[in-house]
Amino acid sequence: MPEQQSSNSNTDALGYIRTCKNYLRSASAVHHRTSSTAFAELVDNAKDASAKTVWINRVTARKNQFCLSITDDGVGLDDRGLLNMFGLGYSEGKLFKGGIGEYGAGFKSGSMKLGRDVLVLTIQKRSHRMFAGLLSRTMHDMEGLQDLTAVTVEIVEGEDGELAVKQDSRKHRQSIDMIKKYSGVVQSEKGLVTLMKRLREAKRSTRILISRISSDLEWEKEDICMKMPRDKHYRYERSLRVYLSHIYGKIRVRDQQKNPTIVLRNSEIIPVIWEKTLYHKGETSFAMRIESLRGLGRVQCLVGFKDPLNQYPGKPEKLKRRPENEPQGVIWLVNGRTVELFTPTKTQAGQNGDEKAWTKYSAVQAKGKGARIICELNLNNPTGLKLQQNKDGFQKNDSYYKLLAKMDEQLRKHCSQAMHKS
Repeated sequence: MPEQQSSNSNTDALGYIRTCKNYLRSASAVHHRTSSTAFAELVDNAKDASAKTVWINRVTARKNQFCLSITDDGVGLDDRGLLNMFGLGYSEGKLFKGGIGEYGAGFKSGSMKLGRDVLVLTIQKRSHRMFAGLLSRTMHDMEGLQDLTAVTVEIVEGEDGELAVKQDSRKHRQSIDMIKKYSGVVQSEKGLVTLMKRLREAKRSTRILISRISSDLEWEKEDICMKMPRDKHYRYERSLRVYLSHIYGKIRVRDQQKNPTIVLRNSEIIPVIWEKTLYHKGETSFAMRIESLRGLGRVQCLVGFKDPLNQYPGKPEKLKRRPENEPQGVIWLVNGRTVELFTPTKTQAGQNGDEKAWTKYSAVQAKGKGARIICELNLNNPTGLKLQQNKDGFQKNDSYYKLLAKMDEQLRKHCSQAMHKS
């Protein structure tokens, strides 16, 4: 099928990626259930680029308009890397130690979930070259573009030390016009250069500015929240601060920190230490190795109860679904990054918030209700597990269900033994 192109003469010099513009809308809707996973996707990109710190904030763009700002101090991008990020299927996640990017769709789906237009400023640390790029749904609609179109320009330093947009072709001049018109952030070439200058002075490498922000977000002093009923959703589902503290937490205090520091609205996020969320009493916390399943590698888990075992009898009201009362289940980590939260085992399924299940002390221990299983996986080992495209969980294949069943079996066995010893 021949490539469709716009007949608009103002855009005939721009580069086409040969993908329908509707991909930007459909990808954001299909790949991300909530805006929280979209934020995590952009943090993952910074992590894959070796960033030590990621800053997330809301800043004033134009008069009476705000935009989201996600900045990192990673290695930055060159012109080819920037175009690859705007394109499809290219991922550098596997090129970096600890990277989990795989499908090359995260930036597009994540940024378009959060807003309609995104301006990227980047400085490659190795070469010190500076580039700006625009991906805009508004531009596609207003210009009548049918193919996914990326706009990029290079910013160079003159002999006098001042920065300026490199004016070497008609494409660059048209790109500047598109950025001024549709970025929602800058209104002039000087404004774009000023933003790049500030990025360089701050010694940071990449800044993503998302304008025409999604209406699904609510703004708090030190947090960004999802618009959800407070009485029907757990706190980690509503609060970006709590969600990111879970996603980029550690299993044990002594574990090496594998994730970047995240500063949300000028306040650092303190990562959760999963070991500290467990109540330890004798053998209620243990490590189990699952080696007997064909096709699965060695899996280590830390297990414990999320509250003291004797706290629940006579107090069933504490089990109601409340924001501060997070559920039981399996917490899955890959390369230090949590990819799935609170998956109930077969025994636990349906028990979150079940008051009758907690009326007897023995029922809690014998069946493992109220237990959390923190499981860290290395996908380089032959586990048979594969991440979903948005890294918000695993693909539900045969290996996944076998591993979950094995966890359930060993959990019930251990809890039964612990009850008889007590």
